[in-house]
Order: sequence, then structure tokens, then C-alpha cells
Amino acid sequence: MEPINRHLLVTVSEDQKALCAARFVSAFFDNKQDVECTLLYVATDPARTASKLEVHRDMGRFAAGKAKARGRGEAAMARARDFLESKGFPAANIHDKLKFKEFGTAKDIIFEGVRGIYDAVVLGRRGLGWLQELVEDSVTSTLAATHMEVPVWVTRMPDAGRRNLLLCVDGSEEGLRAADHAGFILSTEPGHSVRVFHIWDPVKEDEFEARYVVDQALLRLAENGVDGPRVSWEIVRGAGYARMIMAEAERGAYAAVVVGATGADRPPLGRLIMGSVSLKLLRSLEMDRAALWIVH
Repeated sequence: MEPINRHLLVTVSEDQKALCAARFVSAFFDNKQDVECTLLYVATDPARTASKLEVHRDMGRFAAGKAKARGRGEAAMARARDFLESKGFPAANIHDKLKFKEFGTAKDIIFEGVRGIYDAVVLGRRGLGWLQELVEDSVTSTLAATHMEVPVWVTRMPDAGRRNLLLCVDGSEEGLRAADHAGFILSTEPGHSVRVFHIWDPVKEDEFEARYVVDQALLRLAENGVDGPRVSWEIVRGAGYARMIMAEAERGAYAAVVVGATGADRPPLGRLIMGSVSLKLLRSLEMDRAALWIVH
């Protein structure tokens, strides 16, 4: 049976020096023939904020501005395509999609991610200039906080020495879906392993419940063919979940941290990795060397 392609929506920008999302995808996947990438560029339409009267009066100028924006987007996607092809991705597996901004960059990415049949939306970060997006109204935070049917990967400039996944589970449905997602992505990537990480707070659960959470995650991984020596697990007693996750991420030099974005509607005793923890990880400078995969 032929392997199932992983279809990623990879966002691109005009910053030709970074290409963070494309670089992460290239660095993470060894079996590049099994990965399909749709490159998404959200262009600014100069007529979007103008009145109908203004557009009608100066149609030529607005049309020229739109054509210029399209050209910038096509150039950005071409750079990303050339980069991916140079790293071994088959040309037939790379597609372009240019959208003019309708609702705002974050919402446009969300809508495309939900509409399309993608296994993840991959966002890049352009060094210090992108730190402004790590606030509540940013592109990345808006995506992370929105209930989506597709996982969101927030990537950094990849470190060649980083491998494997740190899968953080809390017993929630989102955590189990995170385990499913990690297993699916790694099922054709034998060069990566996964560590199941559960933070045990005795006030909220007993020791047997903590082990059950881990066992359920291990089962989801095994169902995707990820088991044996590729999988390890750890239960750590404590609190301060974001801090403990970041410490483990650095200790193990993982390529990515995978978390379930637990919804606010869950009862308090069912929440360990809440949406707020995901956002703390997202904003943290200590996470600048590992990607963050958020699964709803």
C-alpha cells in the first residue's frame, strides 16, 4: 500500500532571508516524497480599505496596485518553491495558492486551513521582527486560540541538531488528538522518536490516573505504527506547566513540542495543558529554538 501524503499548508511571506516555515518542513521531514506542500501567500488588496467611489474614480491605480501585490506574492512563493525543490521535495508535490486579504491575515489563513484538506497549517516567524505577532491580536496567537479542525505549527528557524517530538498530554480529548497527530506525522518518519510527557499534580489526579493518561497516548501512537524503541514516556510531579514543558524541551533538544489546546469549556479538574499554557509557550522566548504544534 502506498504511503499517505502529509499535506501541509505552508505560509510564505516576502522575507526571502527567513522562509522559516519552509525551512522547518525541509529540516524535519526525511521522506520528502511523502510530503505535499501548498504554499499560501496572503496578499494585500489596495482596494480593500477604499470606498467603492474611490475605486471607481481611480480604477487604473487600484488595478496596478493589485497586480503589484500579486507579483510580490508570486515571487515569494517561487522562492519557497525553489528552496523546497532544492532540498529534495518533488516538484509535483508543491502547489501555489495566492489569496487577497478579505478578513485579515489570521482569519484568511484559518478559513483556508479549514476549507482545504490539510494535515497542518505551518506558520513561520521572521526573527525579531515577528515578535510583535506574539501578542493576543497577532496572527499566530489568533490562530492558536481559535478552534480549528487542523493543527497549527508555529515554527522557528530550524536548528539542525534538533530532532524528535515532545508530546505533552493531559487526558483531554485535545491531548489525545495531539497524540494521533504526532503518530500520523511520524508514521513514515522513522528517524524521529517521540517522548510522551505528562505533568502530574496530585491535587487533581492520583498516580493511577496519571499513568492512564500516558497509556492512552501510547495507544494512539501505536495505532499509527509508532511504538517500541521510538517511544519513551515520563510522568513529572509538579505545577507551572509551561515552565516545566519549556525546561524539558530544552533538555531534550526536541524539534517540536506538541500540545493539545484544551478548551476553556472543560471542567477545571480536566485541564492541565489549557489554552493559556499554549499561548504562554507561543509567546515565550525560551521556545525560540523549537516549533510548537497546537492541536485542537
